[in-house]
Amino acid sequence: MRDIIVLFTIIILPFLFFTYKLIPLDYNIWSSEFLSLDSEVIIDVDYCIWIFYIKVFTLSILSIWFVTNPYEWRFFIVLPIIIEVYKVYVQIANLKWGYDYKINFFESLFLSFPYILILFIFSRWTGFYIKKETFKIKINEEINTELNKISSFNSESFKAVKKDLSLIVKQKEMMNNKEYLIKLIELRDKLTL
Repeated sequence: MRDIIVLFTIIILPFLFFTYKLIPLDYNIWSSEFLSLDSEVIIDVDYCIWIFYIKVFTLSILSIWFVTNPYEWRFFIVLPIIIEVYKVYVQIANLKWGYDYKINFFESLFLSFPYILILFIFSRWTGFYIKKETFKIKINEEINTELNKISSFNSESFKAVKKDLSLIVKQKEMMNNKEYLIKLIELRDKLTL
């Protein structure tokens, strides 16, 4: 189910990107609960909204990558996420308060850390990272089992099989291919751990 949700999100993101076309641009002042756009302050509102959507789209892709990545190097994705949160914050601040507003990087960190914490919790909840850990445990157990078999291998039986192999190789010309193969399989079975 979680894979279907991720797949659906990846498929729908490009379509959501074009929802910026729904914002009416024929008004001089457009306002909503979140921000207001004044066409006298912002010369090209369509371009500003398009840039904002690009930044949100990039942040979404990085977030999906972080959540679905089962490897430990996924924490390197946190830095680009912090940068993208800063870019989104700058764009919102510019759209809301104009380009004269001085933006401090540390203001966006107060938004970045909760966002990353939510991503980390969501990643743990979906189990992409945990799944890799369980595979690592199973593989280590299998390796240890095989190494224990090898350590209990009797070298005397190996020497006997090696001696039998040299006899079979010498007698190869007196046997047909099927008999030769049967003898080799019997030897292999003697060596099976």
